[in-house]
Amino acid sequence: MSKNIVLFGATGSIGTSVLNVFEKTNSEFCLKGITCDQNITSLIDISNRYSCDKLGVAREGLLHDGNEFLTTKNTVYGIKNFDSFINDDIDIYILAISGLSCASLALKIAETGKILAIANKECIISLGKILLNKCEKFNTSIFPLDSEHNAIYQLISNNNKSVRDITLTASGGPFLHLDLDKFESITREQAIKHPKWKMGNKISVDSSNMMNKSLEIIEAKNLFHFQPGQIDAIIHPQSIVHGILNYHDNSSYAFLSQPNMEIPISSLFFPNKDFRANEFDLDLTRVSRFDFFEIDNDRFPSFKLGKYVMQKDGIAPHLFNYTNDKLVKLFLDGAIKYTKIVYFNERIIELYFKSHQNINEPNVDDLNEASKWVDQNLKTIING
Repeated sequence: MSKNIVLFGATGSIGTSVLNVFEKTNSEFCLKGITCDQNITSLIDISNRYSCDKLGVAREGLLHDGNEFLTTKNTVYGIKNFDSFINDDIDIYILAISGLSCASLALKIAETGKILAIANKECIISLGKILLNKCEKFNTSIFPLDSEHNAIYQLISNNNKSVRDITLTASGGPFLHLDLDKFESITREQAIKHPKWKMGNKISVDSSNMMNKSLEIIEAKNLFHFQPGQIDAIIHPQSIVHGILNYHDNSSYAFLSQPNMEIPISSLFFPNKDFRANEFDLDLTRVSRFDFFEIDNDRFPSFKLGKYVMQKDGIAPHLFNYTNDKLVKLFLDGAIKYTKIVYFNERIIELYFKSHQNINEPNVDDLNEASKWVDQNLKTIING
């Protein structure tokens, strides 16, 4: 019997990879709902290809554009209304919307008792125990789709003896070998040009300054219930090794594959790993070298800050995450320099905890209050 899928974020890079996997299946999965941010043309194309009549558009303002095709379908506008996609017939919800705008949606999916396949690190980091505890209460399975966390997920599932610690890998981004004295003059165009992948502007900036990896170690702590001292990351420019389990007997298991999102996504639908992905063949004889480096805190200060935030826990990860969203937007808009993204984030965290106690298990109201504080104080801190 086929499984019913809702794909939130169908027109983005993760959504595209999901659909590429669908193309290689034998009608084992049925697409029951799809959403986009504002790319209505792609949404319509996907709707036609998969005979999917339940559509969602995140940008509420597009409701007034009166698209004739969308008026003939069951279309909802605004992320706050995407919970209408949730019903008992759905087996898997794929959350491929970036940012915190879908936090409420993630919490509602957590109550379904189905599978939440998630490629949204922001929700896992900011919601933390709120999301995890709700999933546990309602017996909802979280399936990580990001390549590094998917690698750890698969390794732990297959090798469940006692793990000492885990290691994630990072490509190093476009500035791995750039002279440090040139960081002050890094431009928007340089920061969004990743040497390996074409991604959205925000995630590209996060990857360039290692903020992405800083967020991912916090995400791994939440997902896999490790202590901060059990999680680290290293730079691996070839991006063939995605995650490593290190055991007490000093042996290690590593997950290797070509750096393509269809591979981790396929493991959601084919847990027995019988998915055929011949175009992503990994021939180690053609990989000339494997390089691994420690992350340089002078070059990538976000990683040191991320480790501090992971250790502090409580509401700190949300502050870190939310403030980064704001600062990256300011950088992309030309309002602050590249190096100030991490600098002002550290200042926000420092000043917040001078006037606030940490909250070990923050609720949604606590997160919203912290976000308001950032909104009220960020401009003053930047101009100060």
